[in-house]
Amino acid sequence: ISAVWHIGESGAIFKWNEQSFAWENYGGKGERIAVESNGTPWIINDKQIYRLRGRTWQSMPGKAIAIGAGGGKVWHLGESKTVFLWNEDTFAWENYAGGATEIAVDSEGTPWIINNKQIYRLRGRTWQSMPGKAIAIGAGGGKVWHIGESEAAFVWDEDSFTWTNRGGKSKKITVAGNGLPYTIQSGASGSLIYRLRN
Repeated sequence: ISAVWHIGESGAIFKWNEQSFAWENYGGKGERIAVESNGTPWIINDKQIYRLRGRTWQSMPGKAIAIGAGGGKVWHLGESKTVFLWNEDTFAWENYAGGATEIAVDSEGTPWIINNKQIYRLRGRTWQSMPGKAIAIGAGGGKVWHIGESEAAFVWDEDSFTWTNRGGKSKKITVAGNGLPYTIQSGASGSLIYRLRN
């Protein structure tokens, strides 16, 4: 399942419909969004966490400043910037320590975080420092992307253990289930959404 969602300028939640080439309004209100590999979106609004059940937004436990999903796992950053993993069986969040302001979750369910522009990824229960500096990060479809200090987009190459510069200029990034990144750039008429085409 590859689903692309976004939060509009009014805070409403939208899902991309490729057939009609338009965004479908799912109501609700959010400031941050993450989408599970099964297509379910989770949002944060005023630090409260919600997930979509049918067409209803279900209030979830915990308070968050950022959220990420991938590989069947949902992670969030709590008010103290600590990293938490959702456990559906206990209907609670498990503390994984660390400290961050941005989070993305790759296709294996591994979280990648940014703290003071430094990038880290989780290995077991240890946060591994990664090369590069970032202001935003996204993951999906087996790819991890970040926006560097220059606002260019970079994609991770595990074999060379480096980031490859793909250019562009943006401040936010997300990655669809097919690995294609979507970036948000400011334009004369407001925020513009771009996606990389091979």
